[in-house]
Amino acid sequence: MEAAARHFPGRFPRSSPKKSVAASAPRPSHPRPTIFPGSAIRGRLSIPSGEERPGRFDRDFVEIDELGRGEFGRVMKARYKQDTEVMFAVKKSKRFEGVKHRQRLREEVDTLRHLSRAACSAGLGDRHPNVLAYIDSWEEDETLFIQTELCALGNFSHFLWEYGRAFPKLDEARVWKIFAELADGLGFIHAAGVIHLDLKPANIFVTSEGRFKIGDFGMASLWPRPIRRDSLGAEQKSAFEREGDKLYLAPEVLQGKYGPAADIFSFGMTMLETATNIIVPDQGEAWHRLRREDYSQIDFDGLSMELVELIKSMMRSDPSLRVDASIISLHPVVVRARASME
Repeated sequence: MEAAARHFPGRFPRSSPKKSVAASAPRPSHPRPTIFPGSAIRGRLSIPSGEERPGRFDRDFVEIDELGRGEFGRVMKARYKQDTEVMFAVKKSKRFEGVKHRQRLREEVDTLRHLSRAACSAGLGDRHPNVLAYIDSWEEDETLFIQTELCALGNFSHFLWEYGRAFPKLDEARVWKIFAELADGLGFIHAAGVIHLDLKPANIFVTSEGRFKIGDFGMASLWPRPIRRDSLGAEQKSAFEREGDKLYLAPEVLQGKYGPAADIFSFGMTMLETATNIIVPDQGEAWHRLRREDYSQIDFDGLSMELVELIKSMMRSDPSLRVDASIISLHPVVVRARASME
């Protein structure tokens, strides 16, 4: 908490509790658990992977705590048995339902490895400072394990919920710093040819130093989608379908339209929540208004015009009109916020 205080010093200048944009919008439960694809298996599946190392988790790790549980699996806080200092997050899926299900789960591993290679190519080592670091993955007992770094202060959703219950708005200078870190992380992800498709506070993590990192790539995909071919070289057509958290979902995703702009909308909604302390609606007219560029329900009082206009430019109804992550990173106030942290 001391590190959080350094990043968000003192009591934020707040005067009233977190506001709902519509009385009919139910208060979401925060923090929402991390969700993983998968469910119970209906029979033994032969796994053609050389990575399978039966019993590796029990052999090499000690589970310290459970960090989250969802429909498709759980996340554990763990450490190596021979190292009591360094902690990791280990994501464990439920058992594979079949070959296609296994392949779908492994897309997250492919994405994480791809981002690690992109970081190396960019001279960043094996990780971008604002993207959750991938450590390892393996399969055992027909389940997938993904090991990543552990961010000691948890997810941003929990932070917003705890502080937002007591105070109305985060200091704007802090909002710009969050903008800078997340824009850098998302810009790297997009430049590497990846779309996240589930960007929200629950999938943004805070380190003990107060650094923000984008994580949980369970919905992510290489983009454009790689062309898959059969044994004869013919292109294999397969439907692509992803739908992240409805609260932060871009409107075009409901029509099966995907791309980096969908992440920008979700980023904009995240920053709208961060700057105004609203409870993001998950249904009804309030949900639709925000996707029609109707902000009549939002109290922007006390926020600078630069901040309000930047958020609105990220949430345009037409995805082709939204700013991209590189433009956000180059915004003059974002640049100044980044410089103040260096």
